[in-house]
Amino acid sequence: MNSPSEPTFLDLETAAVEGVEQYYDDSEPIEAPSNYVKPEAIENYIARERVRRKQAFIEKAALDPDLCCIAYLGFSMPDSPHLALIPCRSEQEECDALTEFWCGYQPGEVLCGFNIRAFDLPVLYRRSLYLGVEPKPIDRDRYRSTCVLDLFEMLNEGRKHQMHSLDWYCNRFGIPCDIVDTITGADVPDCVANGEWDKVQAHLLADLCKVRGLAQRIGIARREVAA
Repeated sequence: MNSPSEPTFLDLETAAVEGVEQYYDDSEPIEAPSNYVKPEAIENYIARERVRRKQAFIEKAALDPDLCCIAYLGFSMPDSPHLALIPCRSEQEECDALTEFWCGYQPGEVLCGFNIRAFDLPVLYRRSLYLGVEPKPIDRDRYRSTCVLDLFEMLNEGRKHQMHSLDWYCNRFGIPCDIVDTITGADVPDCVANGEWDKVQAHLLADLCKVRGLAQRIGIARREVAA
């Protein structure tokens, strides 16, 4: 899939760690709105709000490097013709996937992805730390690093109110993807819970192909500007 001049393409899908509820802090006080005056109404509101906050915490855990686990890891490295798509259906499989990635990655090689500096790389390092897998150093400094090619940062250029998604940019640039992908990233935790690993794999593969196509398109654009 890669040529020697290409970077390592990386993407991963996540879900909440098993037993994530134990990390929820419910000590924060909850106050009912001022129009709730009857004690029973106030008590019912607080009970509902406590349930809502806990559910929101669980739903967001899949995007928190300290509360998520890797459900599927995908990467392609310059010295390998194969695209690795590794399901992580248990902590042992996740350990094995992380070990395979770190064994293949060589410090100094360029990593390419979409929003990898803010999400994928922190998850890789955090899960390696929690699972006892030895990582390798990657210079992730946003302003000085030459080892991380984050397409999200390159295209959005710090425009916080005009940020676009990977799908948006692929549509805007007319980058095709022939892989049938029936879910979004937000659906991954439910698919994992339901054992629908084929859907998660298809989504990961589609995203990796889009990232590679977008990277190639940006490279073409740069050469055109330079010429």
